[in-house]
Amino acid sequence: VTSSCTGYSVPGWGVQLVEDLGLRCDTARLPITESGCAGGVVSIARAADYVRSHGQSAVAVAVELCSLSFHAGGGEGNLTSSLIFGDGAGAVLLEPGPGAGLEVLDSMSMLIPGTQDALGFDLTDAELEV
Repeated sequence: VTSSCTGYSVPGWGVQLVEDLGLRCDTARLPITESGCAGGVVSIARAADYVRSHGQSAVAVAVELCSLSFHAGGGEGNLTSSLIFGDGAGAVLLEPGPGAGLEVLDSMSMLIPGTQDALGFDLTDAELEV
């Protein structure tokens, strides 16, 4: 399961990840976009669902490259978001059965009504005046 809302590409970077890791060509993939800051947790939840239903291991990878959307000389919001959000990545291997490490017991998500415009940005290649 891969998650990112920055650096869109088709096919997604998970295709290259399967190849780089030497995984089988019939590896089940689930690319997730538009989850923002929750992308890592969303991908872990979906990977845990896969482990529970198939009894096989799963990998969850989240990558955010916020610097790709930075426009030098942009508005105050651009500067603020660049100071708050940075580039980062993380991965986790989930395996079925008992063992060392953490156990994913359950997951859920909730949307808060009326907050759609509270945080986010539009990907654009528009040039900004400096």
